[in-house]
Amino acid sequence: MQVKVNSNVHYGKHTYFIFYRKRIIMKTRDEIKQELDRMIQRHYYAEDYELEWEAHRVYKTYAPEEQQRMVSVLIERLTSDPCLATVTVCKRIPVPELAPILAVALDREQRATSQSRAILATLLRADHPAAYDSVERFVESEQEGEALACLARWDFGRTIPHLRRAMEREDLHNYCLHILRDRAVTAGLDTLKRDLNHLMGMDPDRWKPHVRKILTSAQGNYNPFPEQELKELLASL
Repeated sequence: MQVKVNSNVHYGKHTYFIFYRKRIIMKTRDEIKQELDRMIQRHYYAEDYELEWEAHRVYKTYAPEEQQRMVSVLIERLTSDPCLATVTVCKRIPVPELAPILAVALDREQRATSQSRAILATLLRADHPAAYDSVERFVESEQEGEALACLARWDFGRTIPHLRRAMEREDLHNYCLHILRDRAVTAGLDTLKRDLNHLMGMDPDRWKPHVRKILTSAQGNYNPFPEQELKELLASL
């Protein structure tokens, strides 16, 4: 890849702009593998989000051909050994085949673990409804909130029975609140109003207090809904 670089040369009162071309050597697939390994090693004791954003930063510095090589390396690793570090690296990198691969990896998880939590978080960004059945298994696990966030984003109507059950549990109210906000952002406030009426169904006296409690479970800046939208939702119940 050739990159044009400018430099200034000063002669007395005059400044001359000199243009020259600097040769930049593309990283090979093996070099990208090594860079990934070093990155993961450096962040071994770091928080997941630090590795996630560092991987995204490195990806953005690559030329398109190098990005393709990095994606190819990640697909190979996810297929052979979808370890926690590799899944975390993929969170903010566009890997086309990511969701189907992670769905298979999630099917191998027999219980809720840090690995399954990372897969669920990555699947949420992948937005791949075909993984619905794989994620649904975790609805009655200790990672129910993360699973519900994926399911509701992919198919809100299908997820309503699960949401009703979650709304009766105070420990899941914060997840429910953010799921409703995500629905408002992705589908619109009017759609969310219709969804809530559908959720309350034929027994609004039972479900309305739960919905109201969830919408008001966080105050001020801690509530993801703007004040006016929150008022509209509460008035529509």
